[in-house]
Amino acid sequence: MFFLQISETVEETTVETQQPPLTESLPTTTSSSLPEEQWSDAEIESLLLTIILFGILTSLIYNFVIKPVLFTPNPDNNQDYQRQGGQRNTHHHPTPAQQRPRMDLQNNRNEDTITPDGELLALLTKLARVPPHISSASSTVTSSILQEGVVPFRYTHASSFEKSVSSSSDQDVPLNNRRERAKIFAKLFRPPSTAAATTNTATSTSTAPPPPLRGANVVITIPISDVSSPKIHQILYLLGTYYNVFVILSIPSSSDLKLVVEEDLNKETREVELLNSYKNQLLLSLEEDCKKQKVSRRVIPAHRIIASTSSLGRVAFIRQMGKKGVHLLLDYDADVKNQLSRFGFTVLLYPEKGSGENEDGVGMSGLGDFLLP
Repeated sequence: MFFLQISETVEETTVETQQPPLTESLPTTTSSSLPEEQWSDAEIESLLLTIILFGILTSLIYNFVIKPVLFTPNPDNNQDYQRQGGQRNTHHHPTPAQQRPRMDLQNNRNEDTITPDGELLALLTKLARVPPHISSASSTVTSSILQEGVVPFRYTHASSFEKSVSSSSDQDVPLNNRRERAKIFAKLFRPPSTAAATTNTATSTSTAPPPPLRGANVVITIPISDVSSPKIHQILYLLGTYYNVFVILSIPSSSDLKLVVEEDLNKETREVELLNSYKNQLLLSLEEDCKKQKVSRRVIPAHRIIASTSSLGRVAFIRQMGKKGVHLLLDYDADVKNQLSRFGFTVLLYPEKGSGENEDGVGMSGLGDFLLP
């Protein structure tokens, strides 16, 4: 019993000694657990309404007060206004003084003459390379004047070539050329029953097609055996100074062609050399303009001469140019006429071989013997 009383006394003493720290820490615990302040629904709704009203008011002030003041158009400099205004564009009405240069430029374009605008364009015009058949007066033309991809006849040297080469003492040369050209037209455009179409009576008609107007596109097929014929040169000159003439050289597919080329050249290079050799036989070089037995490159440029080894190739070329691009085709193959006539092309036939032989024993040109007997 004594020991129980002692232990109870010790426990009571321990409890009494531990109570003061608990009572001292109690205020700290109660101070840290204070309830936080919370927003009511009315306060949140009032805050959102204030933010919305502030945004609307700011937008109104910017659109109706600030923006008109900052972005007022300057009538003296419309470009500055467009740069400052960003996306906003205004209609600018040019003054009569500003409209006059545009009207003058439009009038010049309507007259088929384009005036260079500025020193830079004039410099580029002088440095530009133009084909030899385009006249200097039309060196500033652009691709907008092309007709079916072809430079119009009035912009070429051929349109005024006869006048430019004839001197004061040879004033009768253009007149003689017109007479010879009239004879060619009489041969070509008379009734087919008595003209070249007699070689193909099955496709001949009772009426002759009318001659194309001056400046039309005319394609002429010439066998390679005729490229050195003086009559062919004269025909190409007379027609080339009246029409836009394209030439198709009919090359046989046989390998026994009289051309000396290097053996180490590939097939494509040999074909190019072959075509260039025939072009040189047909056309004058730029240094040979004084000679008359060939055609000047100002009348028929070299890029208007192509070669074909079959009638199908010639038909494909004509169809690629289109009906509006080819007004007349002179050919010797009746099969070419049959295929192209179905598509509305005008095709005139001439005899492939002429009668007799020349001084070298070579057969006469069929086209030359037919048009210039």
